[in-house]
Amino acid sequence: NAIVRSHEAITEHFIPQSDLVLFVTSVERPFSESERLFLKKIQSWSKKVIVIITKIDAVESETDLLQVVDFVKKNYADLTRTGALVFHISAKTTLKEKLGKSQSESKLPSHYNQFKDLEKYIHETLDASERLQLKLSSPLNVCAKLLSTYRTLLDQQAELTRGDIAVMKDITEDIEIFEHDMKRDFKYQESRVDNILLKLKERGDTYLDETLRLSNILMLVRDEKMKSDFELRVVRDSTSQIDSLVSDIIDWIVEKNKSEWKKVIDKLKRRAQPEKVSIQSDEFEITRKELLQSIGNNISDVLRSYDKHQESIALSNKIQQSMFHAVALAGASALGMGALLSVSLLDFTGILGASALAATGLCIIPYRRVTVKREFDKKIDNLRERLMGALQTHFDDELHNSCTKIRDAISPFSTYVQKQERHYKEHSVKLDELVEQTKTLQDK
Repeated sequence: NAIVRSHEAITEHFIPQSDLVLFVTSVERPFSESERLFLKKIQSWSKKVIVIITKIDAVESETDLLQVVDFVKKNYADLTRTGALVFHISAKTTLKEKLGKSQSESKLPSHYNQFKDLEKYIHETLDASERLQLKLSSPLNVCAKLLSTYRTLLDQQAELTRGDIAVMKDITEDIEIFEHDMKRDFKYQESRVDNILLKLKERGDTYLDETLRLSNILMLVRDEKMKSDFELRVVRDSTSQIDSLVSDIIDWIVEKNKSEWKKVIDKLKRRAQPEKVSIQSDEFEITRKELLQSIGNNISDVLRSYDKHQESIALSNKIQQSMFHAVALAGASALGMGALLSVSLLDFTGILGASALAATGLCIIPYRRVTVKREFDKKIDNLRERLMGALQTHFDDELHNSCTKIRDAISPFSTYVQKQERHYKEHSVKLDELVEQTKTLQDK
């Protein structure tokens, strides 16, 4: 209740060092709210307290005084859960008595002034043994108070750390689910491309059955006609379909990657402002917040710089190059995809016109049809394997790189929370040992 706030701070500073507290309240304003809060601070240090009610010469009657005493005792018990040792005094009356001056004009009988009882209690009732008990118990109570404070602080940090660990586990599981789902869904994406090649194979077998006949001898000896007819009836729009599907796959990969990054940053942002947890350790909280903000900013930068169009172009160029390599012939890299696919498939059948027929003769065309279809089917199977392999390789690389980047981005915070978990376990064990040792000493 000091007018000068620094005086109150000085008083609070001496509380932990005191062995006995004389808590003074006035009969005019007994147990005010500010006094109640101050007594609560004293009680937190487990100090022995004597309550002194002053200025009793100001009350009008014994009834009024007893009402004040009852009020103080009740509020003290409500706050501390213990009974109060109360003395009611008039310092003014006592001083006049000690100076030999006239008595005060107090309306209360003199025995209500318990100043002498207070002196007797301090000098006689508190004998050497009890004073020693107070002197020894005071530092133990302070120790118990500090240990309790550190336990609360440690438990608060542990609660926050457990939440961080749960989030990191959740993010790790999300990444694993993301990988699993991407691999599962990619099988469907692959099947769409594979379906195009299977239909191409069916059309090729049908084309060879219908074309490799003696009745088509004039077309068979014309290379250009054979090529254009094969491309028109067999290859058709296969390359544009494959290109379209590959483009869809690329967009799907890029969009899924960005979505996973965003999911991670959203969870980390929520952890930066945890609910219902108040940490009193500035160092712990600042370090944690700075780390979360740093990681969050880094991931946000990744998302801001993540240009889906540019990512799609870069990935598309890699895949297209691999697909061209999968079907390319030596010296044929300048051809378009459709023509390249047509020449690649047709040339492997060994029926590029007159030169082939001159070598084999007309009479073996029916027999040659079976061999050509077998070679064609083999070529298609080989093409499917190489195209699927190219797609699979780039998909695996892209998925691995994306997941690795996410894991690397959150790695500092993951390491931090694991370190804090070890810190809590080590300090908790040590704190429990100190609490037990202090309790043992207090019980003696």
